[in-house]
Amino acid sequence: MQAPCRSPSAGYPQAVPPRLAVRLPADRPLAPFGEPASGLPVLGGTLSDSQGTALSAAGLVPGDDDASQARLVYGANTWFTATLLRRLIAADRPGRLVVRHEGWLRHVSPLASDPPHPTLAVVPAGIPTAAYADLEEIEVDAGFEPMEIDLGHAAFDHAAQTGMVSGIAVAHDIEHWAHLVRLNGIALAALGRERKAEFESAPWWSKLGIGLSVLWRAGALNEAAILRAVSRFGARCKIHPTAVVEACELGDEVTVGANAVVRGTVVGSGAKIEALAHVSASSIGPRATIGRQTHLALCVVAEGAYVSAGVGHQATLFGRDSFMALGCFTFDLSFGKMIEVETPEGRVSAGTHFLGSVIGHRARIGAGVRLGYGVAVPNDAFLVAPAADVLRRWPADAEGVVTVREGAATPVKAPRT
Repeated sequence: MQAPCRSPSAGYPQAVPPRLAVRLPADRPLAPFGEPASGLPVLGGTLSDSQGTALSAAGLVPGDDDASQARLVYGANTWFTATLLRRLIAADRPGRLVVRHEGWLRHVSPLASDPPHPTLAVVPAGIPTAAYADLEEIEVDAGFEPMEIDLGHAAFDHAAQTGMVSGIAVAHDIEHWAHLVRLNGIALAALGRERKAEFESAPWWSKLGIGLSVLWRAGALNEAAILRAVSRFGARCKIHPTAVVEACELGDEVTVGANAVVRGTVVGSGAKIEALAHVSASSIGPRATIGRQTHLALCVVAEGAYVSAGVGHQATLFGRDSFMALGCFTFDLSFGKMIEVETPEGRVSAGTHFLGSVIGHRARIGAGVRLGYGVAVPNDAFLVAPAADVLRRWPADAEGVVTVREGAATPVKAPRT
């Protein structure tokens, strides 16, 4: 382990735990959205929403910079868990957070600053906030656990990252749209472990009450019933009796239609998941609509977006009020080289064989469009599929077996003379 550097924190013991949280400004807007990460989708809301929830759970209050008191400093584009904040404060000394776990760094390094340490520090009283980067380094127990990923077929093995871990006390700086897709899985795994930790730390009588409540709601002692029972529902949700909702968190007034399946997903208030849709390990924003028979996995859907049924979408990010029409397809798996994405420095490797697309705010994608992996569709774009094979007229002389050429019904074989 690298020895901590000397810093302005030396000689300044943390006598009083910080209660003030100060946000640093974002570095730059994210393409294709043209805005900082703070307003972009995370866990059924925005990154800013997620930050506020974690800060409140850790007993911290956001406010203006005040060098006369100890404070926690975080980046405007930094996502973190409440457990991490508690453990950072419990270290009882100032410093900036570093993470050196090999599996974690391998996972979060692509498209990130070097080294990919999150922007998070405890700054003591008397030290200016701007000096946070010079503080001594602090490591906390992130609670890393290995992740076993079974992709189901040997043909996909090349896309699985080896040595991947999940953590409960973790943070991630958002520097590219692909990070929001990656963060979705990290945040969902951390949320599940936080919920488990809450139960395990409760007194025995509380555990008993929770257990009896779960069993009463489940109505059976099987895994599927318990997964349904542990889901959290906001007020006035409308869940069809035939729908399956397992290990999810739903906001207020969420609608889930007949025979829909929703697993391991956070759904924002007012969102609709229509009949026969299948959503797993995803983040669905407020007022978003997942259309009838739509399949989503590991996706992030922002507020007000509409995703219609297609071949299926994975690891794809849908911007605010964007629209995806019927029959669209997003490629998400490269069997050749690593997927490349656009950055301010040009096209670079995303460090993965598995990544879908990003759809900008208010963009409209017409029926039948196919998007390559790693593609970014700009805000307000209107993209339609080629029209040459769309039937627009039926000539009087079209007989026998016909096909569509340049919009007209055209005989497959020339007529006999």
